[in-house]
Amino acid sequence: MIIAGNFPEMVGDPDAALAILGAADWSAFTPGRDLPPLRDALTALERAHGVTEAHRYATAKIKAYGALLRHADTHRAQVLAHALSPCGRYLALGSAVGEEFDDGGVLQIWEVATGRCVNVIDGIPGGVGWESDRHMIQWSADGSRVAVVHSKSQVGVWESFGGQEGSVGEPIAQVNVSDSRPCFAFAPDGERVMMWGGWYREEQRGRLISLEDVADIDDVAALVPVESLFDEMLAVLGGEPLSLDWSAWSKDGERVYGYESSGWACSIDVAARRVVWLRATHDLDGPLPAWSPDERHLAHQRDGQLVISDAVTGEPVAVHAARPGAALLSWGPAGRLAVVAPANNDEGARPGVSIVRATGEHDYDLDLALSPTGYDTPDLTSWAWSPDGGRAACLTDEGRVEVWELGERPERLRVVEVPEDADGVLWGADDVLVIVTSLDEENGTIPGLRFVGAGTGEVVGAFQFLREPPGPNPLEEDGEDLGLEFELHPAFALDARTWGVAFEPGLVIAPAGRERDLDTLLAWSVDRRFAWPVRWGGLEMFLNAPAAADGATPPLDELVESFRGGTPRPAEPPAWPPPDTATFEDLLLLAGEVVERVRAGDPEGLHAPGLAREIAILHAWRNEADRAARFVELCPERLRPQVAPQIERILNKAPRRDAAPPAPEPPTPQEITGLVEAYERFLRTPRGQRSGANAELVRQAAHARHISAVLDLLEKAPLETYLGLGSHDRYYLTLCALRIVATGSDREIQR
Repeated sequence: MIIAGNFPEMVGDPDAALAILGAADWSAFTPGRDLPPLRDALTALERAHGVTEAHRYATAKIKAYGALLRHADTHRAQVLAHALSPCGRYLALGSAVGEEFDDGGVLQIWEVATGRCVNVIDGIPGGVGWESDRHMIQWSADGSRVAVVHSKSQVGVWESFGGQEGSVGEPIAQVNVSDSRPCFAFAPDGERVMMWGGWYREEQRGRLISLEDVADIDDVAALVPVESLFDEMLAVLGGEPLSLDWSAWSKDGERVYGYESSGWACSIDVAARRVVWLRATHDLDGPLPAWSPDERHLAHQRDGQLVISDAVTGEPVAVHAARPGAALLSWGPAGRLAVVAPANNDEGARPGVSIVRATGEHDYDLDLALSPTGYDTPDLTSWAWSPDGGRAACLTDEGRVEVWELGERPERLRVVEVPEDADGVLWGADDVLVIVTSLDEENGTIPGLRFVGAGTGEVVGAFQFLREPPGPNPLEEDGEDLGLEFELHPAFALDARTWGVAFEPGLVIAPAGRERDLDTLLAWSVDRRFAWPVRWGGLEMFLNAPAAADGATPPLDELVESFRGGTPRPAEPPAWPPPDTATFEDLLLLAGEVVERVRAGDPEGLHAPGLAREIAILHAWRNEADRAARFVELCPERLRPQVAPQIERILNKAPRRDAAPPAPEPPTPQEITGLVEAYERFLRTPRGQRSGANAELVRQAAHARHISAVLDLLEKAPLETYLGLGSHDRYYLTLCALRIVATGSDREIQR
C-alpha cells in the first residue's frame, strides 16, 4: 500500500480519495512506510474539504490494524528527565514517583510531528531520574530502546515502543553497580551500558556491562585499570578515582567520553580499555564542556579562554577569549558553537550569544537576554539549533521563544508566545519546536509541553500535566475505582475542573461539546509510534458511565457493564466551598467514625491512642459529660484509668454542668474569599502530591470555622496507614480540625 503516488488526487477530490483508499491493499499496510504519507494526504484533504468519508474510512482501517486510544495524563509527579531520540522524531519524558511509592514513575514517548503521546510505560520502579542531574534518559541509535536512571541508583532498559505486556514497569534488563546517582552511557547498539557507580563504591566505577551479563555484575572488571593511566592523567585526577558525572557513547561505538564536574574531561577507547586523553578542561563556575553533534570537536572554557579541541586527540585547535558570564556552550550540526551568557548571570555581565566556528572564526554576536538553565532540569536549555544548523530557537528572559536565521547576517524570523515560566526549548524533526514547562510548586506553575511549527508558529499540540479535577473520576462508584483494573488508568483531566475517560478501544466519556478538547488531548496510537487524529472518527462518545453502559456497542459495553442502571455523576463539580450547612455535631460524628475504624485495627492503642482521649477531653471542656464518657470507653483499656479522672476534673471546673456549648462563629466573607483562592491553588497542586496541600487547606477551613469545607476536604485525605501515624491522613487531620474549630488552636487541649 503506497499512498504518496496518489497524493495529488487525494487532496483535490474527497470522492477520489475515498476510491483510492477503498482500492488499496490494506493487508500490506506498514505503519512506518504508509502511515506518515497517508496522514499528510488526509491532513491536506481536511484543510480543503473538512473531515470527509475518506477520513472516517481510513480511521476504521487504522483501528482494525490495532490502533489504541491514548491520553497523556499519566504522570503522578514531577517530570525530571527529557530526551529527544537520535532521529529527532520522538521525545521521551520520565517522571518521579508520587506519594504512593509502589506505583512507580512513568516513561512517556511523544511523537514530535503531531505533538501527541504515543506510548506510556507505567510503574517504573522508584521513578525516573534525579533533580538537577543530566542525561538520565538515553536512546539507542535506532530509537528502539531507551535506558533510564530509576530507583535513584539503577539503570533500566525498556523497549521505546513496547507495551506493558502484563508486567507493569518491568525492564528488559536492569543494572545496579551504584549506591547513589549513577552516571551512565548507553551503547548505540542498545546492548551495553557503561556505568560510573555512585559516590562511594570507588572500586566499581567504570564498568562495561553487556545486558546479557547483568546477573553476573560482580564478575565484571573495571573498564580502565588504574595502573594504565599516565602520570599526567593521575596529576589531573589529583588522587581522585576515574569517574564521570556525564558520559556518552560515540555513534561508531568505539569511544565513551565525558566530563567530571570538578574540571576535567576524557575520552576512552572501549575496545582497548584505555584512556586516550584526560585533560583539565573547565572552570568550576563556568559552562560545562560540550561535544559537537559529529563528535569531532569539544568546546570548553577555562582561565579566561574558550578552547576548541579535537575530540579524538584532545588537542586544542582554536582559542578565543572567554565570553564573560557564559553559562552554556551549544554546538550546532553545521560546526558552529553558540556561547550563551544568559540574563542574570553570575558575573553580572551583559547577556548575549556569540556564534563561533569550529575552525576558530567568530561570526557575530546576538544581543539577546536568554533565560538561564534551571537547576532541577539541566537538560532543558534556552538555546536549540535546528537540525540543519542554519537556524536556532531561543527562550528569552521575557518569556517568549524567538526563531533566528543564522546565515551571513542574523535575522529574527518570528516570535512564538509560550506558556508562562517555560524552562527550555528543543528542536525536533519535521521543523517542530518543543517548549517545556516544568513544575514550580512555589509559583504554582503547571508542567507541560507545547509543540510549535518553527516555520509557521502554528501550535501543533499542547498539554498540561498533573491536573486533577475535584471530586472522584467518572469510573469511581461507592468508593471503588473501576479504572484501577486497567494497566493505564482511562481517566484523564479535560481541564482543571472536569474529568474525561478514554478506553483504549475507543469508548470515551466526556461532557457534550468537548470534541475539540478531546482532539487536542487524545490520539489513536499505531504501533505505539504514530499518532492518528481522533477528530477523523472511530470514537463512541457518552456523557457518563451509566449512559455508556446502556448505549455502547459490543464489545465496548463490557468495559462499563458495572455502571448499568447507575446514577450519572454531574460532569462539572459544584462550586467550592460547599454551602456551610454542616455543624460541629457532624464533625464530631465523623471523628467518632474515625475512632471506631482505628480502634478496630489497633485495639490496644499501641500506635494511635490519642484521638479518643482528645475527643473525650474536648467534650468535657464543652460540658458534655455523657459524650465524654462514651469516648472514655473508646480509649484503649489500659488508658481508661488515666483518662477518666482527667475528664472528671475538667467537668468539675465547669461553672454549670448543664451549660450548652457555644456554636462556632460563621466564616466571614474575607475568610470565604481566602478559601476560594486557596482551593484554586490546591487544584494546581500535582496529582500524587496533594495530601500536604489538602492538609493545609483543612487547617485553613477549620480556622475559618467552615465545617462543610472541612468535611469535604477530609474525604480527600488518605485513609490511615501504619495505623494512623501519618500527619496528612484522615485520622490526624480530623483531630486537628476538631481542635481548631473548638478552640481556635491546633495545640493539645488543656487537660
